[in-house]
Amino acid sequence: MEKLFIILSIVGCIGFSGKDQELVRLIDNTQWTLTSFTADDPFTEMQPTAFECEPGNYGTEFYGDDVWFSIQTDKCNYITISQPLLKDVRQGDYITINIFHFSLTAPANSQANLALAVGNEVVWQTAIPIPSNSGAVLEAFQATSDYAAGTPVIFHIDNHGQNSYHLIDIVLGDYSR
Repeated sequence: MEKLFIILSIVGCIGFSGKDQELVRLIDNTQWTLTSFTADDPFTEMQPTAFECEPGNYGTEFYGDDVWFSIQTDKCNYITISQPLLKDVRQGDYITINIFHFSLTAPANSQANLALAVGNEVVWQTAIPIPSNSGAVLEAFQATSDYAAGTPVIFHIDNHGQNSYHLIDIVLGDYSR
């Protein structure tokens, strides 16, 4: 348990340290709503043939002063969630996404697909091989368009196996370097 506390403490601190810049939260992890399998889900082409996402396998978790959105994929192998963007983003601004996952396992080698859209534009995506050790996904990218506060922010994960993902934050600024 001590190792888990140390990992969570380190990962949590990542969300609050900037390199001589002001970091501005673009999301509130208590405000996500389920968008999977609706007309508002831009990731339906990633939908697996067999899917489920039972309530209780995703939601807000509190880690000290941090609020994370957690997804347990044993009963939620495909999820898309959305909420309004909290602040304006200008073309060229850096956006950083911070996600933690425990060791990833599956009955057969596979991959997890993670993606982020703002409005109708997919702005970030990555694939994580399964199996993988636990780790953080901390990536910064530049906005290719202007996005007004209130524009939908849409986060997606699809995965094979019993795994655990935690969206820590999405911020305006680059604290990945």
